[in-house]
Amino acid sequence: MSAFSLLPELNEKEREEMREALLEYCKLDTLAMVWVLDGLREEGLK
Repeated sequence: MSAFSLLPELNEKEREEMREALLEYCKLDTLAMVWVLDGLREEGLK
């Protein structure tokens, strides 16, 4: 969350780097949630 507050202070290149880092973080976070959901579903089948 603190990254968003920094965006106005960054130059264009820094903003783009921050954007890419945030997108990668979100992608990994979503993947982790999928793994958790898969695990819960698997446990529910037993």
